[in-house]
Order: sequence, then structure tokens, then C-alpha cells
Amino acid sequence: MHKTIKYVMVAFVAIISIASCKKEINGNAKFDPNGNGCKLASLKADLDILGTYALAFTYDASGRISKATTTDGQTSNYVYMANKITATDGDGNVSEIVLENGRAISSGSDGVISGGGVSYSYTRKYS
Repeated sequence: MHKTIKYVMVAFVAIISIASCKKEINGNAKFDPNGNGCKLASLKADLDILGTYALAFTYDASGRISKATTTDGQTSNYVYMANKITATDGDGNVSEIVLENGRAISSGSDGVISGGGVSYSYTRKYS
């Protein structure tokens, strides 16, 4: 169950790194050098019976998420390539989002996730 939550949070963080803060972009707006560029500094989720889950984010020089750290010290490091974004956690598990023309076309993780007696591959296709 803990591994499934970890994968869900990694996927969530990856989606946040792709999505922007505003639905509409004003092409005439000037960059605010005193602003944070609409970067998410931390996230706290209440997972009901599983408790709360908190993440803190670190950004690279390009303004992309480079690391996500949980309150218990687990980290995921993010690497950006032209055709995919990968996230590697402290245990070496890799999750990725495959990109085509800058848009996500699939996401998933290596290996198989097992939970409740059911094993399944964690890959999603987007269209």
C-alpha cells in the first residue's frame, strides 16, 4: 500500500511540473522578478485513514522540480529529457512520463505493483 501511495505522489508531482498555475496565459504580462514564478513550495494531503502526506519541492535553475522530499525524508529526484521526465526514488524505483511534442503520451513505473493479491503493470496512455 505504501508503495502505491509513493507512485501516486510521484505521478502527481510530475503532472504538477508540466501543468501551469494559470489556465490562461497573458502574453503581454511582464515577468515579476520578485515572484516565485508560481512554484509549488510544499504540498500536504490528507489521505483519510492512511494519515497525512507532505512533500517539499526543490527546483533547478530552469524552474523545474528537481527533487521532492517527504516529511519522513524519502526523496524522489527528477530528470528532464526531450522525450521524457523520470523520477527516481531513494529505493531506486523509476517512474516516467513519456513526452511527444511537449505533451504527455504515457506514464508509468518499472516493474509490477502488487496490492490486495492483485498484480498489475502501472502504465497509463494519454490521447
